[in-house]
Amino acid sequence: MRRRARAALAVGVVVVVVGSAVAHSSPEDGDAPVQPAAVAQVLSPSAGDVTQPAAQPWGPVGSAQPAPSPSASAQLDAHGEDLELGPSPAPAAPAQWDPAAAAAAQEAARAAMVAFARPDLPAEQWWEQLHGHLSAPAQGAYVNVDPRLVPCRLVQSAGPAQRAGSDLLAVVPIVTDAGTYEVLLSRMDGSSGWLVERLTPQA
Repeated sequence: MRRRARAALAVGVVVVVVGSAVAHSSPEDGDAPVQPAAVAQVLSPSAGDVTQPAAQPWGPVGSAQPAPSPSASAQLDAHGEDLELGPSPAPAAPAQWDPAAAAAAQEAARAAMVAFARPDLPAEQWWEQLHGHLSAPAQGAYVNVDPRLVPCRLVQSAGPAQRAGSDLLAVVPIVTDAGTYEVLLSRMDGSSGWLVERLTPQA
């Protein structure tokens, strides 16, 4: 706008000067009269005098520029800082039926029967001692048992553990003062402990 105002002011000054020269010139002066074409040429701005609006590199007003998409490999938190992923969990150890697995199953069955064969305890105390030896489904099955109805009071011996159709299942016979119980146990994988699924008295 300032450049246009200056150009207009310059043209106005030229018009005044030229007009004055036309008004006061005469043939006696010996000078050639100012021609209208010359005046028109002065009033017509040249191509270099026209100020073109500068191109706006940001585009039309109101146009939204697409936001840069974050790199898929970069994980950012709320403060824009890189997040470091924790180590991946170690794969579970494969289950194998071997003497160590059989001995662990036998001991787990014996400990569960010792906790089970306590009809002399109050219900809450009895359950507190027993539920840690049971799997989640077995806890749901035995939680409402009245310990006063448990017939055995003494665990006499535990037989060898036997593989029960899978490396994740075992059966252990437990001899009590009220007869023999068959204890079914399970485990999740090779590194998990054995848990009791069922305590079944044998006829």
